[in-house]
This record gives sequence, C-alpha cells and structure tokens, in this order.
Amino acid sequence: MLNLTKSSFENTIAKGKVLVDFYTDWCGHCRVVKPVLEELEAKYINSVTVAKVDADNERDIANRYGIKNYPTIVLFEDGKEIAREIGAHPLGVFEKMIKKEEKQ
Repeated sequence: MLNLTKSSFENTIAKGKVLVDFYTDWCGHCRVVKPVLEELEAKYINSVTVAKVDADNERDIANRYGIKNYPTIVLFEDGKEIAREIGAHPLGVFEKMIKKEEKQ
C-alpha cells in the first residue's frame, strides 16, 4: 500500500482509480481495516491503486477533504472523489464501492 504525503498525493490520485485510506496510528478501527484493504489491493491490483494517508502527519490533505473520522476511505477517479465510506467495514463494502462506480 502506498503511503501518500503532500508531495505525492496529487500525482497519485490524478490518474485512474485510487482508494485512499485516511487513518491515524492511534485509531483502533484503522488497524482493523488495514488487512481488509491489503486484501482489496491484492484482488484489484490491475484496476485500483490502494494508498493511505496518515491524517496526523498530513493534516493539510485531511482538512482539504473534510476528514474528521477515522478511518475514512475515499475512492478517487482521475483526481475526483467519487465515493466515500467512514469506519471499518468488511471487504464487500469496499468492493461494492468500486464495482458500483465501474457500472456507471
């Protein structure tokens, strides 16, 4: 999973589908969702980039997108936010986010 910073964030989300996990180290639910996102990354390796942003260290990015709860998972396509989920969820919820957007 890519670890995004202010120097890499914009370039990474600019092309294709990118699922970004806004997390903090102190968040228990963030630790729970991490293996789910790793599984998602392996399953969709050819169609979706999975990345993460440490919201404590990259406060400017988190503020720009109104991130107030952790984890917040945001799906971008070509730099535009197209879906968002807040909290730890099973794999199917994130797959539904991705597949819903593929059908439109």
